[in-house]
Amino acid sequence: MKTSARLIAAVALLLGTAGCAIQNSPAPATPTYGQWPTFLPSPSSNADQVLTGNGASPAVTVEGDAVQAELPGGGTVLIRVTGPGVPDQTWPSPPPSVPCTWTVEMSGATVAVPIAEADFAVTDSLGGVHWPTFTPDDIPPGTVQAAQSVTFEVQTDLPPGEGILQWAPDGKNPVATWDFVVEVD
Repeated sequence: MKTSARLIAAVALLLGTAGCAIQNSPAPATPTYGQWPTFLPSPSSNADQVLTGNGASPAVTVEGDAVQAELPGGGTVLIRVTGPGVPDQTWPSPPPSVPCTWTVEMSGATVAVPIAEADFAVTDSLGGVHWPTFTPDDIPPGTVQAAQSVTFEVQTDLPPGEGILQWAPDGKNPVATWDFVVEVD
């Protein structure tokens, strides 16, 4: 009888200590998804910061963000592109293309900056290149003067999906690229 009492006491002691060990063990580590890939730039905590772009190193950003554009002949201008806006209507099925409009804001120029339709290009998700035009009701002046602010719109028809809009103030070398999505749902 003494042996079975001792055995029961030993088992109870072991179970009791095991329960304490479980209660006193550290909480499991928060699951992670691995390290940040070394081939990507480190993430920044400065969301929506103004990027700097020039012909040798164009800024790549998303619609709505501003770019401090360093111009080929010297000087800078702050440029922001928002959009595209599409007509507010119900589409029975995805249409082959829809009219798209972007709003372009230029401000804080340090030199006179020419504005030309040919300086804007849009590439759609299928690789097609489109040359937007100024909206007839909102044609900008031919030049943004130093310290002047100008807002205008450009438009073109695009298939639904992703795309980019680029601005090349010399007509050849983009200084800024904005990523966007044409949504029709």
